[in-house]
Amino acid sequence: MDEAGKPRVFARKRVIGEVSVRDMDHERSLLIGIDDRAYREVETNIWAAGEVPDVLYLGTGRHGGGIVLRPLYVLADGTWLNVSTGRTAPFDTLPAV
Repeated sequence: MDEAGKPRVFARKRVIGEVSVRDMDHERSLLIGIDDRAYREVETNIWAAGEVPDVLYLGTGRHGGGIVLRPLYVLADGTWLNVSTGRTAPFDTLPAV
């Protein structure tokens, strides 16, 4: 399996895909996805859902408006891997929020 294969297999098994943002909670600095989950910013423009996430999303804009969260990193066997390249993320653990 090539470098990118492991995180792609992980993402397919978990059915991880992009999430459209339907709302914002300005008071708590959260994005609310169409999946009704709250996403917090853990790094500049890197978003996560839940207390112990295993997927990190990149916030992107659509040409017609709106925000879409696209999978960027997955936690596979204790290592954060880039979904596209399979390379190790530039961090070992999530930054404190």
